[in-house]
Amino acid sequence: MSVTPEERLQEYEKQWQKGSLNFLGSFNDLVLNQEANDTAAEFLCNKIREIVKDPVVAEKLLPHGFPLGAKRLCLDTNYFETFNRTNVTLIDLQQESIDEITPTGIRIGDKTYEIDDIV
Repeated sequence: MSVTPEERLQEYEKQWQKGSLNFLGSFNDLVLNQEANDTAAEFLCNKIREIVKDPVVAEKLLPHGFPLGAKRLCLDTNYFETFNRTNVTLIDLQQESIDEITPTGIRIGDKTYEIDDIV
């Protein structure tokens, strides 16, 4: 936390543009200092909200309940952009449960989703 908030945001943006896990290397205090980690998490949440057009889907994709970096981050391969596609559906398994995996899809309650891939 030895730089100004503006400098911190500038560095986050620079590392975001590089992609991959470079983002977690933005500053050496991200994994040691909760305040620093919170600034990185806020930056990432804002990016997700900018990228994902549906605000409900965006909120479900935000990291909740754990420090940023404690779980694997998907910061490249256009992961978040994928959720803007019409052939992609986010199923929140914290809210719903899979009843059955069929030869052609997934059944959740009364609804069956035809699928090509499960991620």
